[in-house]
Amino acid sequence: VPITLAVLPCLLVAVGDRRFALPMHSVTVAQADAPDAVAHAEGREVVWVGDEPVTISNLHETLGVDGTPTPGAPVVVVASVTRRHAFRVDAILGQSDVVVKGLGRLLPRLDVLAGASVEPDGSILLVLDAPGVIERARLARAGSDRISAAIDEELRPRVRHGSILVVDDALTVRELQRSILERHGFEVRLAGDGVEALALLAERPADLVLTDVEMPRMDGFALTEAIRAQPTLANVPIVVLTSRADEEDRQRGLEAGADGYIIKSAFDETGLLAVLDRLLGRRS
Repeated sequence: VPITLAVLPCLLVAVGDRRFALPMHSVTVAQADAPDAVAHAEGREVVWVGDEPVTISNLHETLGVDGTPTPGAPVVVVASVTRRHAFRVDAILGQSDVVVKGLGRLLPRLDVLAGASVEPDGSILLVLDAPGVIERARLARAGSDRISAAIDEELRPRVRHGSILVVDDALTVRELQRSILERHGFEVRLAGDGVEALALLAERPADLVLTDVEMPRMDGFALTEAIRAQPTLANVPIVVLTSRADEEDRQRGLEAGADGYIIKSAFDETGLLAVLDRLLGRRS
């Protein structure tokens, strides 16, 4: 017997002046007001789900709806079979059992929609398809005009080797960098400031040091100078990754002995990996 209707428990959200429904089986986390869970790291916004950073996109942009959520707006994390992604919305309106009907053959298939429902006031409530919304957000970040071969290449990162010491006083930044680097095959150790970094390097040198500048006890410039002053560490490549964008600061970092100087606001994963490959390749 053909079935065209289904009843789904859904999370209702407001995006601009519209309401949308997300099936509850695809909702991992709904953060109505949790500023501590959201971090700004490496030029992008992430929310921590357990020990994993999940990228945040605005659902407005993903769906092509006018408007922008205010800072601190709610975040909803949804999951497909293989991916998780977080979306900012204007408001979380609660849960409801929604009678979902397919859009039928008269309308072209839209990858972000699972169906629709008629609300009591006669308006149409669109039910979002989590895998489709996640894929559209991912493609928007990577560039929607990329061909599938380029996307496949992005999903199969090169296997890299080498040990990297990440030095940053912000836990969220350290863990995000660890996640990126370990995913690409690097061995990663973490330090919260320059003093701790020197202690770890004394125990076992690293193939490369990736350091912030503004840290307690010993900042990144002093750490760079201290590493260069030790004969056993003098040739270790050092990359400064900082929010300080002034040319004076960049020059100071290079004069201290840094091999690279990256501004966090301009940070992207591909660019960082290119710098690391260049510096580590020079040593091999």
